[in-house]
Amino acid sequence: EESTADVSKVVKPILAGKAMPRDRVKLRVVMPSVGDASLRAASGDVTVEGTGGKLKIVTKKGDVRVKNHAGGVDVNGAGGLVELLGIGGAVKALATDGALSISLADGNDHPFDAQTRTGELRVEVGVDFDGVVKMHSTGGRLDVRDSAGRTRVPNAGDHSKTVEVGAASDQSELRSTTGAVRLT
Repeated sequence: EESTADVSKVVKPILAGKAMPRDRVKLRVVMPSVGDASLRAASGDVTVEGTGGKLKIVTKKGDVRVKNHAGGVDVNGAGGLVELLGIGGAVKALATDGALSISLADGNDHPFDAQTRTGELRVEVGVDFDGVVKMHSTGGRLDVRDSAGRTRVPNAGDHSKTVEVGAASDQSELRSTTGAVRLT
């Protein structure tokens, strides 16, 4: 672990000898009350739980799981599943080669921007969510499930759908190239 001039902590594994293709390292970083955080991983799964502040995650290969995060999340997952559960702030997420699942915490009505290229995209908003959600999919179905009866669909076509939820204030986007898009 080393510190940088901006008070960042850099955590890197140190291997005995030359790194081999089969070498694996598992890092667990426990931090008390953290503010903003940025994580980058070349390969391997990233799991974050019970944090706050702005969270940015970039991976090239591996799954990303974030659970019960009180702040905003910006995730770019190039090669795996991206699962964001109980998010309390704005969400920006890209899953290049995997499914993307987002569940907003109750009371979160910040806008979100989510995109997949090859996987299914699912977003679940809380009962207090108000906003306009624009859904796009070139090759997958667009599905809206609303058991509370809070949505209106003023515009629906083969590849796009506009959904107004509650008071419909901020605008959010859901985009998928080949996968289905579901808003609950």
